[in-house]
Amino acid sequence: EPELLIVRDEPTIDSSFEVGNVDMTASAPRDPRPEERYALLQEYISMRDWERSYDLYAQETTDRVPFGVY
Repeated sequence: EPELLIVRDEPTIDSSFEVGNVDMTASAPRDPRPEERYALLQEYISMRDWERSYDLYAQETTDRVPFGVY
């Protein structure tokens, strides 16, 4: 289980800057920013935690793609 997720924005190859941290020992963030949502999605997929990664998608997406297909 990860404890801290650091979200970085990488606008160019030569630079990056930190845009926020997500404490993953606390409950899931209520409304993560898009970059946090994407970083969490990548982390959950890396962990093979398909249910938590699926839960990050918008309702419109989950309506179109059932969990079994995902």
